[in-house]
Amino acid sequence: MANKGKLLMIFTLFFLLMGIRLAWGFWYQPAVMPFAKQGVLDASSWDFTGNGSIQRVSS
Repeated sequence: MANKGKLLMIFTLFFLLMGIRLAWGFWYQPAVMPFAKQGVLDASSWDFTGNGSIQRVSS
């Protein structure tokens, strides 16, 4: 009986931690960066105050 309780507690903790980890990934997902097309970067719609600076993304 005690083993079932420990096993249930371990599984509950595991799923709780996995849920927090997944939620963290979705919550702090970076903003979609604008792409350069033919060497020109159109940042006219980019909100520098809210989104910060544009970062280089390697393809």
